[in-house]
Amino acid sequence: MTLSRWETAKTRQKMFSFHSLQTFILILVFLLTKTQAAFSGVFSHNVVLQRAPQRAKIFGIVPSRVADLSISLTNAESGKIRFVSNADVDKDGNWKVTLPSVNAGGNYSLKASWGDGRNSSSIMNVTFGDVWYCAGQSNMELPMHFTFNVNKTLERMARGEYSNIRGMKLRENKSDEPVYQLPAFTEAQKSNTGWYSLAESASTNGFERNSFFRDTSAACLYFALKLTDLMGDKAAPLGLVQTAVGGSQIEAWTSNETLAECSYISPTLAVRHNASLYNGLVCPFVNVTLAGYLWYQGENNAKDDMGNSQKHEGYGCELSSMIRSWRQAWGLGDLPFGLVTLASGTDEGHAGHMSHMRWSQTANYGVVPNRAMPNVFLAQGYDIGDPWKDANNPCANITLKDRPNDCPGLKKSWEGWEDWWGNDAPVLMGCIHPRVKQIVGHRLALAAWNLVYQGQGPHTGPTLAGCQVDKDTKILHINFADDLFKGDRLLFEDYPLERIPANTETGLTLAVCVGNRTLCECSGWDTEKDDQGNERSICTENMFLAGSTALQEAWLESFLKDELVGSTEKVPSTKLWRPVNAKVVDSTLQVDLNYHNISLPIYAVRYAWSLNGRPGRDTCCPFPEVNAGKEPCPLNFCPLKLEKTRLPANPFFARVNPNGSCECLFPQKCALRFNWEFLKSVEK
Repeated sequence: MTLSRWETAKTRQKMFSFHSLQTFILILVFLLTKTQAAFSGVFSHNVVLQRAPQRAKIFGIVPSRVADLSISLTNAESGKIRFVSNADVDKDGNWKVTLPSVNAGGNYSLKASWGDGRNSSSIMNVTFGDVWYCAGQSNMELPMHFTFNVNKTLERMARGEYSNIRGMKLRENKSDEPVYQLPAFTEAQKSNTGWYSLAESASTNGFERNSFFRDTSAACLYFALKLTDLMGDKAAPLGLVQTAVGGSQIEAWTSNETLAECSYISPTLAVRHNASLYNGLVCPFVNVTLAGYLWYQGENNAKDDMGNSQKHEGYGCELSSMIRSWRQAWGLGDLPFGLVTLASGTDEGHAGHMSHMRWSQTANYGVVPNRAMPNVFLAQGYDIGDPWKDANNPCANITLKDRPNDCPGLKKSWEGWEDWWGNDAPVLMGCIHPRVKQIVGHRLALAAWNLVYQGQGPHTGPTLAGCQVDKDTKILHINFADDLFKGDRLLFEDYPLERIPANTETGLTLAVCVGNRTLCECSGWDTEKDDQGNERSICTENMFLAGSTALQEAWLESFLKDELVGSTEKVPSTKLWRPVNAKVVDSTLQVDLNYHNISLPIYAVRYAWSLNGRPGRDTCCPFPEVNAGKEPCPLNFCPLKLEKTRLPANPFFARVNPNGSCECLFPQKCALRFNWEFLKSVEK
């Protein structure tokens, strides 16, 4: 039985005032003196505690004079006391105990008592399972009712399926100082929902405004739903702690000490906002035993310097440092950390930075886990942006029965639409909040299952291992790390190159670069106007310069003074890069350059890597009909993926050296040697 109520979260992005430490302490003292409650506000009825083999921690605050505080855990069905212990209380009234390891499931009660039993506080309907902490900005916060497939999910949960999933949400609790104790939960609170059963909410409240199901984090819940499916009949209870804040930047989620490790951090965030969410939304949970973290953030940092983790610069440094600092704060080792790379269309007007941002989300290694991000998994999002370039297009929101007539391009471009639509999912602020959150959750769960829960399948999509140009046959061989396939197979679906207009940006499909080595090594392009007002293409970054922002700035200054500026007017990026198709041979893609009328030498190769900051470039569908809003871009439309799991390839950008081999952006490695005898035997 769910014993808590809450008011609906506001879904628009907004700023909230800071809670001063003094005000917080006054509220806390008031609550304690009135209710005598002992447990921190992160616990309430219906709470999920971390199961064995870990030992869950329980903590709270009581009057400092208490000397006989006793904590007990009782099996609610048998009445048998499973655990009882005295708890030490410090001078400020804080206490903490560690429970014994408890297997998944069960129905327990927790009781704190003191004053010879005259004072007590209890938490009922306690169970044990896996607790996941879900944080980030609005695409993690996005409620269920803004997503495709929500009706079918509601129907299943209302029938009692997925009764193992519970959640709680703590909203924008910003603070100037670290907060480790929250006020004891009461139903009158608006910032803390307390713990609730999602299945019960689905059956009793559905889409009502006060429904926990309606307003819970979609990415977080879809992760739990898929993970439950993968666990099967023995699925453990899952607890979802939701703390995401729309519009937040990574600096707010990171301690000031950790931020000091990185240079080129966001200049747009006032210093007083740094660490505000770390203090108010992370610190209250650092004593809660977890199974892992889920993180979906980056849109509001896409305008800033992406940097490189190995040079301690930009987002690449900030994210890997934040993960490390969170793990240190929890003190539970390298807890699993799942993240989502940014989806197409969510660039906040900075599309030219999106590929570098996704690369930085892997600490610049191109794949996770890696040396800078151990025990990290991810869900690629570049191929699952909102299907409509303009999410407010009538074709994106009218009822299903009317859609085929009013939108003639719909059915021919997207088979199986009905399986996804399921309801008229409303749009929140346009394409920046893609409604395709079920695939996000599925990819996260599949990665977690295979990396964390000892599943046997792949945790990531195809990952570049190396390449080589055969100058005799004029075939580019692109090799992928087959040890990551785990029983799956490489797939390259035939891509409609004919739909890409000549001399336009190739989008996120596979492409090779010709014409000029210096220009081909530009990993980012934009346009500017000269003194006469004429537009020209200019290179904005060369990430082969060891990932150093300072070196890039020096190189670009030299570039702009060089005669190559004239070349950019004559040979813009849209003419340098040629989209190509490929055939699969075992774990290798073969690109026939003769077939595509491409002459040697080629200087670079890229996939799922947009170069141009103009709208409609960072997409799997750079087609006029899609850009005009006449057709949706089908889900998972980029061609390179794994065949069974449909996991998309990890993006890559590599130079092709004079000897025909690949060299990836530092610190990513993709220079593995090829077995030429094997390749030649296959070609025959």
